[in-house]
Amino acid sequence: MATRGFLRIVSAVLVFSLLVLNVLPKGAFAATRAEDVTALNALLREWSSGNPSLNLNWVGDPCLGSWTGIACDPSNTTVIALNLDGYNLRGRLLPDVGGLTNLQTLELSANDGLTGDLPKELGNLLNLQTLSLQWCNFTGPLPEELGNLVQLTFLGVNGNELTGQVPRTIGNLKNVTWFDLSINKFSGPLPVSTDPASNGVGLDNMTAVMHFHFNNNSLSGSIPGEIFSLPNLIHLIFDHNQFSGSVPAETGNSKSLQIIRFDFNQLTDVMPTELTTVTTLTDVNLRGNQLSGAIPDFSPLINLQSLDLGDNLFDPYVFPTWVLNGSLTQLMTLYLRNTSLIGELPNKVFALPAINTLDLESNQINGSLDFSGSVSGTLTTVILDNNQISGFVGQPLLSSGAATDVNISLYDNPICKNRYIQPKLAGCGQYEQERYQPATNGSCKNQCGSKTLNPRSCVCANPLQLNLMLTAPSMAFFTTEDAEVLENELAGNITSASTSIDKVSLKPDQVYIQNAFTTTDMRISLTILVFPESGSLSLSQEERSAIVHIIRQHKFVISYGPYNLPEDLFRVGSGHGVTLSKLAIVFIALGGALGFLLCLGFAAYAVRERRSIMRAMDPFADWAEGTESKNGRRPELKRARPFSLSELKEATNDWSEVLGEGGYGTVYIGTLKNGELVAIKRANKDSMQGLNEFRNELELLSRVHHRNLVDLVGFCYKSKEQCLVYEFMSNGTLRERLYENVDTPLAWETRLDIIINAARGLAYLHDHASPPIIHGDIKSANILLNQKLLAKVADFGLGKATAIDGEKVLYSDEIKGTRGYLDPEYFQTHIHTDKSDVFSYGVVMVEALTGRSPTYGGKDRTREIRNAFNAEGLAGVRPLMDPSIRDTVPEPDLYLYLILALRCTEEFGEGRPTMTEVVKELESLTGGFTGVSSGTVSVRVDGKNRSPEYSDTASLVNTSMSTSSENAKDGEGNAFHYSGAYGGTTTLQPK
Repeated sequence: MATRGFLRIVSAVLVFSLLVLNVLPKGAFAATRAEDVTALNALLREWSSGNPSLNLNWVGDPCLGSWTGIACDPSNTTVIALNLDGYNLRGRLLPDVGGLTNLQTLELSANDGLTGDLPKELGNLLNLQTLSLQWCNFTGPLPEELGNLVQLTFLGVNGNELTGQVPRTIGNLKNVTWFDLSINKFSGPLPVSTDPASNGVGLDNMTAVMHFHFNNNSLSGSIPGEIFSLPNLIHLIFDHNQFSGSVPAETGNSKSLQIIRFDFNQLTDVMPTELTTVTTLTDVNLRGNQLSGAIPDFSPLINLQSLDLGDNLFDPYVFPTWVLNGSLTQLMTLYLRNTSLIGELPNKVFALPAINTLDLESNQINGSLDFSGSVSGTLTTVILDNNQISGFVGQPLLSSGAATDVNISLYDNPICKNRYIQPKLAGCGQYEQERYQPATNGSCKNQCGSKTLNPRSCVCANPLQLNLMLTAPSMAFFTTEDAEVLENELAGNITSASTSIDKVSLKPDQVYIQNAFTTTDMRISLTILVFPESGSLSLSQEERSAIVHIIRQHKFVISYGPYNLPEDLFRVGSGHGVTLSKLAIVFIALGGALGFLLCLGFAAYAVRERRSIMRAMDPFADWAEGTESKNGRRPELKRARPFSLSELKEATNDWSEVLGEGGYGTVYIGTLKNGELVAIKRANKDSMQGLNEFRNELELLSRVHHRNLVDLVGFCYKSKEQCLVYEFMSNGTLRERLYENVDTPLAWETRLDIIINAARGLAYLHDHASPPIIHGDIKSANILLNQKLLAKVADFGLGKATAIDGEKVLYSDEIKGTRGYLDPEYFQTHIHTDKSDVFSYGVVMVEALTGRSPTYGGKDRTREIRNAFNAEGLAGVRPLMDPSIRDTVPEPDLYLYLILALRCTEEFGEGRPTMTEVVKELESLTGGFTGVSSGTVSVRVDGKNRSPEYSDTASLVNTSMSTSSENAKDGEGNAFHYSGAYGGTTTLQPK
């Protein structure tokens, strides 16, 4: 009874306190001007109705109450800054914002719930210096009234849905240095002062401007020559628009221009020689236009780092001598893809002092590729796909004497199609950009669980994660060395740019670049983690907000050129404190002291609720970190990124972009916020795994990485959802390309290339993964093809990894797999071994040969091929082959390929080769390393030695090294010669 009476007293005091606060006059303690309070309250009502959970702590007086995101002048009477970057605001930007007439900074970026037109009342903010409305969802035109903001220095509206023409009144903003309207839907011509209807106002009046970022819109008309007279302009980024006409000759008027990006427009005519006189230029990109005539001499541009002229209509030309005359000492990347380049490639180009990437794909370069001279130590990539190169001379020799790894891509050149040329180059496979490998620290022993390890300090914490986009990088690919430079720059520049409002101090070991990749429009996307100082679990809300604000406002310059911050991967939340007037604090304290007792009563409930929330946010929240517990241990994920269900819904347009259906569930195509295409496999209810099983699969998939395995990007796990996010393979499955897309049949050489690459992926799973992985469902539908038809094995985690007593086996209570591909031995024993995968792979080999499914017409096609070969040899097999390749496969190739396929599909596993052996034999077939020592070749078919159509006396003869051989003459009794990997020659004697 006493306790009950005490609680009544406590409740009464609390009610009294609240009543007193409620009856206080709304403006009793106000210091802020009434117009500001009215405007802010109107915005709060709008944004709170759009997001009922929004809590901005806007209580009391704005200037005395330390409102979230609000800064006032020193007298605390007027609001001068409104900064709510990334606060999950939803609704419109009301005209009431025009009442904040003393505002100097308006920052509402990264609020994708902000929609509707921009109010013309923004033009009333005559003191505004920074207007940042980036990466929201605003629509409609850019208000002409913005031209009134003559104090403005920063204007960023990029990443919205704005439409219409750029208003000419923008030309009045003579103090703006940064103008970014990229990634919108602006159209029409750019306004300049010389237009008759412009009244002398246009973009060429913006004399302070340094940055014009207008890319990814629908701007049209000619590029006005007037803007090249702007005295401070350094970045002119106009790519991915609809500009037409010529590159203006007025480019020669530029005095400070560093970057020109006019790529992917509709520019025509000859390039003006005046362009080559702007010696301040570091990056020139004119790719994807219709430029014609001759390429001018760019050698006067002594600061040039990147030149991209690809995909234009130039007159045929030999490799330019001006590239080699010694003036381009800083040139890092040279792109001349599909530009009518003919003749031989001079080897001096490989010795350019700073050259990193040389992309000359899809030209008519012929002769031999000559690597007999010096090679620059900076060279990493040479792309020569789809040319006419027929030979290779020498090996890369470094002038510095240091070792290097030059990635040379020669796909679809005669040198790669000639099976008699040895040794075959690794670059004959289809080119694929290597993924960025972040720096690691092997000395770190911590297992961080739900937190993230900082490899610099070996400390676990919750970092701020940001996406940064380099909009005009000089390099083609981002390296570990680049990351170290940028990490130091970011830490130092963020610290030096901090102010009393945006106060933050970072050390280099707090910044870590976790991921990087080159986008399709030649930008570099970076995932950056910013860790707290050692001893803290996370950055404060103020620090996080300050870092984003400093980066967003471009308050420093980095050596990698202009950048953008497309999104914040965090929401700032409502962590700012609330400071009320002294009288209000007294009443709150009276109630708070007694209310503390009530809080104790809710403590147990709060703890229970918190655990529930944590489990909802992190499915592994209750799992032990690095040790076993009743729930097991947390998964150790090396690459996979967790996605929220809302992220995946947005990426797939609310699950509307279906790629296909399978037994596991539905596969969707998705586009992540950074522009990366992915395939998202969403499990159906019948396929949902338990948390233990899902954890095991994630661990397995996240640590397996190989060129011929589909990469796992991330995952989503909720109580009713399991999703796996993979890299997107644009050319679909091998199955689709064999007999579902018959309009473009695959050539024999392409099929062989696909088969070999799939074998390499499987061999990695069997013999190099630790523990070994048995796929369990090899079929043509699980061999995916990227944009260059590079084959990658998918779904390799579904079979799981098992090694029992040194044997690679899996035991199964029920038979799982796909009809036509099932190993008969597995069907009988329920024991799935690595040889079961070999059997299924052999079926795929037959499938590639016939162009039909394994059970086409109700028949076992593999058995049908075996019977035909046993009865009539190759003559019996030819009628069963895909008609599109039936007459194109040479007999020796067909024979060796067929023998290998039949060995793979032997009835019992002991008669089948390993996948590593399969890879070696296939590489032997295409002219690569055979791995066969001198001796006879014994072929097993149907479990016994069989006399083949060609004699089994083929052997490696110890002869001198030769890169030439006789041409085979099928059916005329001539020997077939193949140069051996050790300098010998394999001879197959026809019977």
